Amino acid sequence: MGFRFKKIKDRYTIWIQDGLISLAIFFILLFRVYPPLLYELQRPVFFTDWQFLKEHLLLPGGLTDYFSALFSQALDYPWIAGLLLTLLLWSIAFFTRKVIQTLWQVSIHTLHWIPVVFFLWLYGHYRTPLSLVIATAIVLKCTWLFLKWKANSFWFRFGIYG
Repeated sequence: MGFRFKKIKDRYTIWIQDGLISLAIFFILLFRVYPPLLYELQRPVFFTDWQFLKEHLLLPGGLTDYFSALFSQALDYPWIAGLLLTLLLWSIAFFTRKVIQTLWQVSIHTLHWIPVVFFLWLYGHYRTPLSLVIATAIVLKCTWLFLKWKANSFWFRFGIYG
């Protein structure tokens, strides 16, 4: 009974800590970095027609660039941009924690926030494309799925990473 209570308490502690760190990241992005300045430096072209999507699907990493151009439209509004970037950075931290837990079977509290600190530092220089953060989140999610499901067949691995 005591071990189970400690495990539940530990899980809540991690989620509370992650929530507080995410809130701090949101305010850092909103008041220190100010996301509309990111939009001024990297104003991508985005069209809503099928031809624009088709052109991106033909390129390697084109779908990531397509979603980057789509989400970059929100960088003009500070609150929405802060929420979007916080959500993306939180997903990087979340999937980093899941990959570490899957590989080493340990519970971690703060190690998974190291890539997020790196991205915050990069965003402080206003030259980091949004596609880099989106691609990192996608790769970490696919790596976690690959490790979790123990993908042994070629077609299953191709489905995850292809």
